[in-house]
Amino acid sequence: MKARNYFIKGLTAFAFLSLEFAVIALEYLVFDLPKGSGFKLWSPLWYRLIIHWGLTIMVWTSGSLYFYRWARKNGVLDELFSFKLNKISAVLSIVAVLACLGINYLVGSTIEDNDAFPQILIEFNAFKRIYGNKAFIISIFQNLYYICETLLVAWTVAFMQKAGEALTNRKFIWGALGAALTWGLVHFVSHPVGAVFTVIGAFIYGIIYLVTEKSFYPVFLFIWLSFVF
Repeated sequence: MKARNYFIKGLTAFAFLSLEFAVIALEYLVFDLPKGSGFKLWSPLWYRLIIHWGLTIMVWTSGSLYFYRWARKNGVLDELFSFKLNKISAVLSIVAVLACLGINYLVGSTIEDNDAFPQILIEFNAFKRIYGNKAFIISIFQNLYYICETLLVAWTVAFMQKAGEALTNRKFIWGALGAALTWGLVHFVSHPVGAVFTVIGAFIYGIIYLVTEKSFYPVFLFIWLSFVF
């Protein structure tokens, strides 16, 4: 498999992530939103969140399934991820979890308010204040959304890493660079305030992917926890 094929797949993974903008554009048409009212402003219509996350989940899930089937069909799945469950992967997963919790706690206690940890609880409480008894179902959709985003970010890192290795025959943080320059930078459009942290996060994900020798579980756990904590 040529480097170009992996690079295109990496860009395709990023394209699937970017399709959320298409979902937002559709919302502007369906809900007749005023110009300049970004999705970051939670709507008083609770079902708007469900529709947004539901549609995005479907798009992102189809993307991850496509990449999984493509990798299996072409016999390269094991070159992209290691799914072995052993002591090493378990230890690395625990280390990844502890590192993510530690980093997020430090960020939350120094950059934001001390009570901004964990994020999943803060957002759930906000949902309860705004949407009442609809908070639980909204939170479920939100966290399924995070899981789907985690998978596509992991695919982006894996494809970009493989593309760099195939092109140069050298191990380097190609996945980190690829994810940072695509998924990371696009957050300057969607969420400028947190974009710097997203770019830094993309580098960390790529480094973990490389250090753990492409072990799926610690990479997945670290990315997912960085979203919810």
